[in-house]
Amino acid sequence: MSQDTPVLLDARALTHRYPLPRPHPLARRPARVALHDVSLTLASGESLGVVGESGCGKSTLARLVTALERPDAGVVRIAGQDINAASGPALRGLRRRIQMVFQDPMGSLDPRWTVARIVAEPLAGLAPEVRPTGRRAQAAAALAAVGLDAAALDQYPHQFSGGQRQRIAIARALVTGPDLMVADEPVSALDVSVQAQVLNLILDLRQRHGLAVLFISHDLDVVRHVTDRVMVMTHGRIVEDGPTHAVLARPAHPHTAALLAAVPRFSAAWEGRTRHPHHPAAPPSPTRPAAAGDDGPGCVYRPRCPWAVDRCAVASPSLDRLAATPPDGGRRVACHRAVDVLATV
Repeated sequence: MSQDTPVLLDARALTHRYPLPRPHPLARRPARVALHDVSLTLASGESLGVVGESGCGKSTLARLVTALERPDAGVVRIAGQDINAASGPALRGLRRRIQMVFQDPMGSLDPRWTVARIVAEPLAGLAPEVRPTGRRAQAAAALAAVGLDAAALDQYPHQFSGGQRQRIAIARALVTGPDLMVADEPVSALDVSVQAQVLNLILDLRQRHGLAVLFISHDLDVVRHVTDRVMVMTHGRIVEDGPTHAVLARPAHPHTAALLAAVPRFSAAWEGRTRHPHHPAAPPSPTRPAAAGDDGPGCVYRPRCPWAVDRCAVASPSLDRLAATPPDGGRRVACHRAVDVLATV
């Protein structure tokens, strides 16, 4: 991110807990920490990938950033304005600037509505000054931007393929003219051939509209293709972030290395390539707190880490800058043994 590029999204120290059922009526209600002290910034026109295993807090982060849920602690600012402190016209204005694309296009599109009504729905709630005739025209323009013609306006979601439905969902996100699109696993429900079309569409929209993208995925190859920076999460925490090419080429955290090692490789070019160490143990229970301080000191990743040493059991690593110069300049890692991990790559 250039120092001259204005910051569009600034999320600071986000923490969020979800209540769990009581084990018995007299017990205190437990909670699972979905996010713990997560901070990120995103500049106008920039693309940031968020990766990690299922249950690491990626989708919770997306819901907090788009104000679908309020954080228990922390603040989310869009262009300097606290989105959770805004109300009325100010909140509508902020919501117009940030839109979301969900994982399952069929699940996010109302099957009873026409495409025209689906795509124009954000205008009805966020732009009441736009008349119904104007909404249809803007919906047609949004469909054209994603490669669909106006004939689709009077059809229904079931009349389209999976890739076309995701294009409709992207058109709905574009209709308000947002500055930021939050894409939560937008291609994971699609065939591989269709995934490429949707990813290329997102890249094209970034170039044409200067759109910033927060791209959430578990697919590292997809993230490599569409993002400038990547943020790796586990147990509701950030463990590594930095330029995508640097992080994925030389991971500095054992969890990043394990995610890369888990990617299937069928090409002969990958034969003989060094495989990063990966602990076979299953992830801890989702009821385990993400904050190490809640259940004792130490690194939360330690039970699965092949690099763990005695220090990892008593001191939780902070997210620190790895180096000030390329190729690792700008990278942050939460690991006591980041240098050792890099030495194996």
